Formats: sequence, structure tokens, C-alpha cells
Amino acid sequence: MTLAPLIIAALAAGGGDAQKAAALEAWGDLAGARAEVEAALATDPRDAAALFVAACVELEEGKLEAAAARTRALAQVWGGPRPRVLLALVERRRERPAESLRDALAPAWKLAGKPDLSGEELPGVDEDLWWDPRTAGLERPLAEAEPGLRFLFGPVDAAAQKADALAAALHPEENPVSLNHELLDFFRRSEGALDAEDAAAVARVGRALVAADPGNGYWELAAWSAAGPGGAPLGAADLVRLEHAAAQPRFELPRAALVGELRELAHRIDPERAACRAGMAGLQLGAPYIALQMRSKASTWAGRDGARRKQRAAKVTMAIGRRLAGSRTFLERLVGLTLVEQGARLTGNARLQRTAKAEAAAARDWYQRAMEASKRAGAWPFSAMCREWSPDEVEYFGRFLD
Repeated sequence: MTLAPLIIAALAAGGGDAQKAAALEAWGDLAGARAEVEAALATDPRDAAALFVAACVELEEGKLEAAAARTRALAQVWGGPRPRVLLALVERRRERPAESLRDALAPAWKLAGKPDLSGEELPGVDEDLWWDPRTAGLERPLAEAEPGLRFLFGPVDAAAQKADALAAALHPEENPVSLNHELLDFFRRSEGALDAEDAAAVARVGRALVAADPGNGYWELAAWSAAGPGGAPLGAADLVRLEHAAAQPRFELPRAALVGELRELAHRIDPERAACRAGMAGLQLGAPYIALQMRSKASTWAGRDGARRKQRAAKVTMAIGRRLAGSRTFLERLVGLTLVEQGARLTGNARLQRTAKAEAAAARDWYQRAMEASKRAGAWPFSAMCREWSPDEVEYFGRFLD
């Protein structure tokens, strides 16, 4: 859900007004985007970048006749295939007005003949006009906000983020689950031990997450992974915690609920752009299970009890992997199948290894084909990509495949 790469790839726009309009649209300010493109078109009615953004704004506002007119004007000055997709989107919206714009994009692209828009750039780039929408205009709300909000939505400043994170982690039982999860990601280290202050913060936040959602083994795994160094071998105490997590009735990162919370939090400082600000903060909705991969690989299974610990590690790794493999997001699904494959290798069972390897390879192939198809469909500055976000990545990206 990153916005700057999306806008750059979609637009590489001609006039400064059109570039700014694309950023405004992507962040949900359709009125501001319209004003910018109208100003650009008043100067040059054949400005391809401004016509493109104008057509997108009309589509988002449901003004289909106007969107079609803008697109026909674009087709007269821009020889690429993007206008075909826009016209197909207009027709799709006429036929299925209740369908989300986000879901309409893939079938419209296919209806237009699946043109490769990944490298299509509208002419002229004025890089000086790019702005940083993440904190623009939020100086006062952020200055007055509590540390947790500053941590989530403030500028990227290592020292300030660390101070706000430590302050927000003092009483994690009072925090929303989404904030605590972001804090745990922030303090996590891939290698090496945590210092005393960070370790205490991780312990408090981990306990709060487990207590807030009992019965969800994901939070037990998240708390475990953040507390230990990524390069340390698995010990007996680690296996006990992992086995307990794998045995819980639920095992999921509740992405939809977390993003909903983040939107509510973002609404406190920026009501108009809360959905997209939540998406920016939610980029850290992470993968603590990667720590299980790293620590399992670091284990030698030496000693008198090594063989039994290895089999326990194999069993719990495969169990957690299977729980994750049922996810509707690519990251969890692919890492889950990788864990199943890793656990199968630990068992030494050749049949299990072949099955796990084939299943993981098939999932990776599907993922690569889906992502490649979505890239060919191009990037678009639709704010609907934020507003209509869904946790079901598998369904969304699958739409771009036949």
C-alpha cells in the first residue's frame, strides 16, 4: 500500500500540478486533485498527465460520462494503451456500480487485452515537485498527540521514534492491539540481544498482546520471537513455548482488525486521510515467524537429547507452518509453507520432504505469476486502493490471472 512508488510508477507526470494532483488523489483529497488538474489543463488542455489524473478522479467520484470524455481526450494525445483500460473501467463501473473500484481494476485490464503498463510513463518528470505526504500538514496535531500516535504517524526520525516507542510501551495494557504490535515489530532485532530497556519493553508489550487476545497462538509466537535473538539456537524452553502457541484454537494475524484500529487512530490526527495513513503505518504488520526459521537453522541438535529435540522442533515447525499456510495473505502463506518444508527436512522423511517442497514451489510460482500480472496492469493513483483495502491478498492478486 505504499503510495510514493505507486504514484511514480503510475504517472511520471508532465506538469507539476498533475503530479501533485496524483499525490492528492492517492491520499483521498479528490477535491484538491481536481483543482490541480483543472489548473494544469487550463494552461495546456493537451497535458496527458493531467488528463490521466482527471479521468481517474472522475472515475473515483462516479462521474462516468466525464471520465469517458477525459479518457477520449487522453487517447488523442497519448498513444499508449492506458486509455483502453480506463474506458474498460468506465464500462465495468456502469455494469457493476456496486463493485469496488479496487476489485474492478483487474477484470477491466483483462477486458482491455492485458496490455503491459508496467513501463508506460507519461512524458516529463519534475522531481522537485514531489512532496512527502506522510507528515505534511500534521506538525501541530503530532506535536499535541500522545507518544503512541507520534510513533505510528510521525516523521521517520530514529531518535524520536525510539523515545516515543519506549514511552508508549510503558503501559501497553492501555494501548490498542495494533499499536502494541507495531511496537513489538519496532523493538525486534534479527540478531543479538536486546538492551535492558528494550527487553523490558518487549516483555511488557508481549504480555499485553497475549492477554488481549487469549487463544490466538500468533501473539504467543510474536512475543516469543521479539524477546529472543534471531541467531540463537532453539532450546527446551523455546520448544515448550512454541508447542503451546501451536496448540491454541486460533493462529492468525488479524490484519483487518488491526488496520481498522489504525484507521481509528489516524482519524484523530488526520480524518480526511485516515485510511491511507493507516496503510502507511500498517506496513510494519510483520512476520515474527521468520524468527522461527532463523533459530531453527541456527540449531545443531548436538548433545544427548539432540535427536529428541530435533523431532520436537520438526513437529512444531510443521504445525505452525500449516497454520500459517491457510492465511489469505502472501507473506504468511509463503513463509508458512517454507516452515513446513523446513520441518519436513528435520524429520528426515524423504516422502514428507518431497511433498512439502512441491507444495511450497507451487505456491511460490502462483505468487510470482500473480504479482507479475498485477505489475503489468500498471499502478494507479486511486485512493480506493486505501479505502477499499482487504486483508485477502490471495483473492485480490488472483484476479489478475486467467
